[in-house]
Amino acid sequence: MSKSILLFLLIFPAAWALAQPAGGRYRVYTSREYQVREKQIREQQAREHNAREHQLRANANRSARHRLRGWHLADWKQDSLPGISLEKAYAWLDTHKSGHTGEEVVVAVLDTKLDIRHEAIRDNLWTNPGEIPGNGLDDDGNGYPDDVHGWNFLGNSAGEDVLYQLSETARAARLLEQIDTAALRLSDPKRLATLQKYAAAYREDAAFFRENYRALDSILSREEAALRDLAALRDNAALRDGAALRNGAANQNEAALRESRALRDQRKAIAIQKHFFYNPDYQERAITGDRPDDLYDRRYGNPVISGRAPMEHALGVAGVLAARPNNRLGVAGVSEKIRIMPVVMVAEGDEHDKDVALAIRYAVDNGAKIINMSWGKRQSLYPGWVQDAIRYASQRDVLLVHSAGNTADDLDAVDYYPLDYTPDGEFTESFLSVGALSPRKGPALVASFSNYGQRNVDLFAPGNFIFTPHTGNGYTYRQGTSYAAPLVAGVAALVWSHYPDFTAAEIKDILMASATRVDGEVYLPRKVHSASPQRVPFTRLCKSGGILNAFAALQLAAVRNRTRL
Repeated sequence: MSKSILLFLLIFPAAWALAQPAGGRYRVYTSREYQVREKQIREQQAREHNAREHQLRANANRSARHRLRGWHLADWKQDSLPGISLEKAYAWLDTHKSGHTGEEVVVAVLDTKLDIRHEAIRDNLWTNPGEIPGNGLDDDGNGYPDDVHGWNFLGNSAGEDVLYQLSETARAARLLEQIDTAALRLSDPKRLATLQKYAAAYREDAAFFRENYRALDSILSREEAALRDLAALRDNAALRDGAALRNGAANQNEAALRESRALRDQRKAIAIQKHFFYNPDYQERAITGDRPDDLYDRRYGNPVISGRAPMEHALGVAGVLAARPNNRLGVAGVSEKIRIMPVVMVAEGDEHDKDVALAIRYAVDNGAKIINMSWGKRQSLYPGWVQDAIRYASQRDVLLVHSAGNTADDLDAVDYYPLDYTPDGEFTESFLSVGALSPRKGPALVASFSNYGQRNVDLFAPGNFIFTPHTGNGYTYRQGTSYAAPLVAGVAALVWSHYPDFTAAEIKDILMASATRVDGEVYLPRKVHSASPQRVPFTRLCKSGGILNAFAALQLAAVRNRTRL
């Protein structure tokens, strides 16, 4: 038998078996069918490849997110992350302050309502030692009955709260209509000019939001009509055999639905601005019942500092300050020795200067050593009230820490209230303004949204991808100078806890002098992200030219403390 015949006999049975379909009947595939099958195999391989890639990316993202959970506490050199070196700080304390756990420091959080039952912060809440809970009396005589854990300047005796507040420009426009402008021109022309400037800004902003609301309303109506048409197309019985067309309609439906939801959310946000922020007919003080233009009308508010708020903000701030360390989720505040004093005066919209001034005074009078203010605004109708309150705090050795804001503005060129300066210069040495960092070294070090200013921003601290507590014993990532400020307040409390003889001005100077200096160039924060980034020296963005460093701050405090003895 020839070799070729033998080879045929060996190979043919195997080839025949491979050609048999599952039912055992031989089938001859056409060239076109082989092409279709080949395409199906390629598509299946591509799907499997994409699935593997997606899983790898998901795993990498989870790993990155887990690493980011505590990046703001990491060390610049050891971890290659621009954190505040908190672990090194505590390691240093274990060696140099063995047996001394530090004194408690009360930090007032002037902010929204606070979820005081959250597992991360419930054990670190300030309690008023002079108040008997629930008796309805002002036991300690401070003017605020039953303020066991703090005070709410936005509530009333019926338990109602101010949820939305006017913009300061809308208040100015309303005030301008109510006053005698001719008399004000003679008595205080500068104030009249300010009111007119704010009122002009109000008219511009109000027109913008009205127009955008109308445009979104029209777009959304068309989107909803298209969704109904797509839904009808998907469910059409005549298409039951047209799977590809039906699936295409379903995909279009899903994409349109996502876009429609985003438009609805945007329309809702603009509707709130239109009906509350820029509506001078909105009576925002009807709930509190006070006169917002009278600083001495102080009998308003209630002691309910926990509960519903449309903007959850204070809990994230409090978590950065004092969340219990070493929990399974990697959330840790700066110090367990911090006692959080909630003072509610923030709702959606612009804060009232009266509430700000009285909240600062309340915190000072009730024992706060540090006041955290993670909010601000571009206009102020009664800045003198707030500046007097800042002076009041400074004279009583209280440190104030303010977030610099998130609009990528140069605060040497524009105002962002409250201010620690007048045209004559700074009037206090115990006020800190804080910008925000991203978790990246190099040019992208500064968060793209952060305000800055070589004269009017003092230092920077982490403020992007900050893992913090969320209502209902949850946790989430947040961003903003709102979370950079409490890191500074927390480190100030940590230093003060171990070196209580320093003054507020000395604590500020220690934080500034010990900041990690950044000598390289960074991208200048910008409002329009499509624009080409501009590189500038980091030292142009803040007064200290550096970023918060807890480890270095404690070391410097120890050195300066020895020279005091």
